[in-house]
Amino acid sequence: MTHAEPQYDSLFRLITERLYWFAIGPMLLIMMLLGVINDEPERRVGYSLAYLVALALMPLSRWLDFRSGQALTGKGEPATWDHFRNYAIGSVAIGIAVLLVVNAGVFYFSAS
Repeated sequence: MTHAEPQYDSLFRLITERLYWFAIGPMLLIMMLLGVINDEPERRVGYSLAYLVALALMPLSRWLDFRSGQALTGKGEPATWDHFRNYAIGSVAIGIAVLLVVNAGVFYFSAS
């Protein structure tokens, strides 16, 4: 069984419904973590808040993609609610854990 490629009627929908959750969002998270690690202590809170916003937008973007009816898995199969739930829980849990570890490491190494 073959599935047609998802079609998006605008670049904005393509970015918000498809590219953000699997490409743009993770890149933003990495950049925010690098900011937490490398920037001045006064800016770390800002980077952490920006990280949390970018992280929260990832499941929202995946939901928009799923809601469009054209969401696919990595194997090219139609996505189900289980796929969405697993992505949302997994990405948020891992994202928060990574932020906590990075902030704890920065705090530990800057205090010593």
